[in-house]
Amino acid sequence: MMMKTLFLNRLSTPPKLLITKDEYLLLEKKNRNVIKLCHKGNSRNAVISSELKSPVSVSESTSNLSTHLPSLASLALKEMTLNGHTKSSEVVDSHGLGIVRFLRGKVFLITGATGFLAKVLIEKILRTVPDVGKIYILIKAKDQAEAMQRIKTEIADTELFKNLLQTHGKSHQKYLMSKLVPIVGNLCEPNLGINTEISDRVANEVDVIINSAGNTTFDERYDVALNTNTLGPCRFLSYAKKCKKLKLFLHISTAYVNGERQGIVMEKPFYKGDSISREKASSEIPRRSFPLLDIEAEIRMALDASMKFQDDAGSQKMKDLGQERARLYGWQNTYSFTKAMGEMMIENQRGEIPIVILRPSIIESTYKEPIPGWIEGIRCISTFVSLALHLRCNFQIHSCSLLILNSGVLLHVYNKFTSITNLIFPIIHTSTTDNFHCLMLLLIFFFLISFASN
Repeated sequence: MMMKTLFLNRLSTPPKLLITKDEYLLLEKKNRNVIKLCHKGNSRNAVISSELKSPVSVSESTSNLSTHLPSLASLALKEMTLNGHTKSSEVVDSHGLGIVRFLRGKVFLITGATGFLAKVLIEKILRTVPDVGKIYILIKAKDQAEAMQRIKTEIADTELFKNLLQTHGKSHQKYLMSKLVPIVGNLCEPNLGINTEISDRVANEVDVIINSAGNTTFDERYDVALNTNTLGPCRFLSYAKKCKKLKLFLHISTAYVNGERQGIVMEKPFYKGDSISREKASSEIPRRSFPLLDIEAEIRMALDASMKFQDDAGSQKMKDLGQERARLYGWQNTYSFTKAMGEMMIENQRGEIPIVILRPSIIESTYKEPIPGWIEGIRCISTFVSLALHLRCNFQIHSCSLLILNSGVLLHVYNKFTSITNLIFPIIHTSTTDNFHCLMLLLIFFFLISFASN
């Protein structure tokens, strides 16, 4: 039922039943044996066998599609190991959904690459798609030499990339430097602070933009959080409009832009003027009691306040202002509030740019690849349980494993490239309030994307 619900939500069109009752009962019987996990000896290969088919509900405009959903009969997650560690992972199905094959030669532009999430994504791309074109990395530095040094020390030389070292041996550094291209810039500056000549060259080459940059401090100064989380995506989107080959702008947001809500949270975009306070208004407290959210006014307010509060206590006053404004409109903190406004600005200014917004929950350690339980910095849950129970940080919980998240990122890159239309504005949550096993969540990803691209 959840899979059907997600499918209907994605199309957002009136349903039409295309199969008979007898066919429905037969397919429901098959659904009881959807997943079989087969472990053969010590190979560490997990094969997911499925006869997944179900009634298809589509609009009149898509009635020419097949009566049955694509079979996932040969869906497989192949894990090849090297010296006890995962070497690569590729997802394919019986219809030849080869994401790895598809991404060959593609050129990426990624922000936030020295952060936890994007760093793992970069490693996954390089490990599973060794013949990817280039990965341009926007990085803060005073010059190109310093930017390259940051790439080496904060990305290439970290433990996370040791499988690539084992794979490429002595040519490891040469391979990485041929793929990872630093660009001196700053998301908080006009034109991203990129040199004009370099900016034009990258704009002519890039296929995919992934914006993973952001200020994750919950109680950051209001002006600082607005500049990074709200205006930053706007600047990046403006640059994206110059990219001649661009097929996708993928923005990493957070599931917590939804605030505190009861029940099922729909995967829908925020529009300018929206607020959680107005959405939750009841007959006792009508919507007109809550002001419309005016983002431009909030930016002006923060700027004026930053000029006013320049004494020693000014920083704390700016933090308090952010918390106050967030709670007025129904968000818990400055972080989720400014991230939500960033989404609103993207929706408002996107034009014809193909957009996907990914909303992960708390991001914890890696699940299996490239290193089981790998973690960097202080995470919210894994760290404390690991210390308390002396366990590796590879347990499953209602947070977002990096395996799930980064697989989701690459799946949606593929899906948006192969989609027949850019009119849909997907909002993807990589978390759930139900007791779903992580494997089931991945299966739903494959189900939706396989159907959408066939």
